[in-house]
Amino acid sequence: LPLSERKVHSRESLLNFKDMFHALSLPVIGALFILNFITSTAGNAFIIGAQSITNDFFRLSSRDLGIYFTAIGVVSIVMQGFGVTKLLKRFTDKPTVVFYSLVLSAFIMAGLFFARTMTTHFVTVILYLIAVAPLMPLLSGLLSEKAPQADQGEILGINQSYMSLGQIVGPLLAGV
Repeated sequence: LPLSERKVHSRESLLNFKDMFHALSLPVIGALFILNFITSTAGNAFIIGAQSITNDFFRLSSRDLGIYFTAIGVVSIVMQGFGVTKLLKRFTDKPTVVFYSLVLSAFIMAGLFFARTMTTHFVTVILYLIAVAPLMPLLSGLLSEKAPQADQGEILGINQSYMSLGQIVGPLLAGV
């Protein structure tokens, strides 16, 4: 963006709650912020829950838990790096992909209630990750597309604030 079209902002607090709440009222963008917050909260709650279940219920050692989370990271990277691109070649409407990703991931997550062995648990988690991986890049892309060009930096910054709040709220909810 040329300097003449950029907005100049004064230094403000790290989390500007006034701007965050105001941004929720923006058409489409506000809904995307809420989805990002929920997705971030759920993802961070999942990490805490997965550690508890794999440690307490399946009795994984620290080494095995490290392998478990490494596999989760590899699946996420592959899906976000290659899977999203392939998905968007087949289904070009990002909001539709987001909708189906949310629905599919919710059903798969419900399937974890029935996973009684480490194998079924791990397979279900991998399927969940495949379903949920497109959400963050697609939601960020939609925010960038929907924001006026001069406001993109501010909008993406506010989005990061909502994701950071999800990193706080998620583990708190998982621990309740």
